[in-house]
Amino acid sequence: MPAVARVALAQDDSAACETTSHQLPVPNFRLRMHNIAGLRPHRKDCYRLEAEEVGDKFIVHNYGHGGAGITMSWGCATKVRDIVVARVAARKGERRIAVLGAGVMGLTVATLLSQLKPRPHLTIYAKDFYPKTTSYKPGGQRAPSSVEHDGSDEEFDQILDIAFSMHKGKIGHGYGVSARTNYALDRIWSLDSVADNLVPEPKCLQQMPFPALKQPGYAYQTLLIEPPLFLARLHHGLRSLRHVKFVKREFVGEAAVLKLPEPVIVNCTGLGTRNIWADPKLYPVKGHLVLLRPQPRLKYLFSGRSCVPWFQYVFPRRDAVVLGGTYQRYIEDEDPSRDTCDKLLAQLESLFNGNVPTSCTDFPPLL
Repeated sequence: MPAVARVALAQDDSAACETTSHQLPVPNFRLRMHNIAGLRPHRKDCYRLEAEEVGDKFIVHNYGHGGAGITMSWGCATKVRDIVVARVAARKGERRIAVLGAGVMGLTVATLLSQLKPRPHLTIYAKDFYPKTTSYKPGGQRAPSSVEHDGSDEEFDQILDIAFSMHKGKIGHGYGVSARTNYALDRIWSLDSVADNLVPEPKCLQQMPFPALKQPGYAYQTLLIEPPLFLARLHHGLRSLRHVKFVKREFVGEAAVLKLPEPVIVNCTGLGTRNIWADPKLYPVKGHLVLLRPQPRLKYLFSGRSCVPWFQYVFPRRDAVVLGGTYQRYIEDEDPSRDTCDKLLAQLESLFNGNVPTSCTDFPPLL
């Protein structure tokens, strides 16, 4: 929906919206640390979560989750674990399992598999390990953003339900999960698209709770999952287990994978899947982020206007205040553009100063 139409819709509903008397502190945009960029593993039509047999190998694929990897992680890991358990039960004695990839999908899968009884002999193969994975980079809001699930709606809902319960159960246990309010200028489609028990209907606000930003908006109740803390807990937890090994290895071609000694293989390599199995539906989507120094007074999330390829948000975490972002399809490099990041920071600073774009044409061009 065009931004101008969204603004009109919010104004039409403002009579029924709540008033807010409190004001929240705004980010200090001068505390810039550095810029980063990452590639989302987007898959056309639907993420891939299924098993196949290739020769004497039983392979479970788990990739293509776009920008929803952390959000879906525990739910997908549970589905993978159940598939593997059924296989092991059918063929007694298969206790050797390989997990390919050490991002959020690989680590959550490995965590659940490592808890099986009797214990499996688990090996995690990856090109890079924490903190050098793409999963370390995202902002961390729990929202199923930029992931397609055509034909798998029921399974997708189950995955989100499981993942939400598991993430919520880890609040206060060192996983970097906390409840947060996201103050949004517009309705957030990725949050509106899930069941009310996962994301309650947002409160409509007559005015945003910021000194200069006086437009109407919405207040969503969601979770913040801080990738540096979440991944560290998973990685170090697995490293402490004697029956889990980490092996640094990059695979090129299916033949290299089929030579592994493990009869059960779980593929969580994300975009790396393209180097092993040809999948024409899988492609990268580049996202830019600007990181500000930590600002502990900021206890909220913020979402501004969304006009592809720009998506405005501010996610304060313990390690940084994350400013996002961009959505650039089919871009292969992970080098952050200084010009793009400068524009992103300027957009958000201007927004908090009360300069709200009413049309997508107000956004600067992205070269």
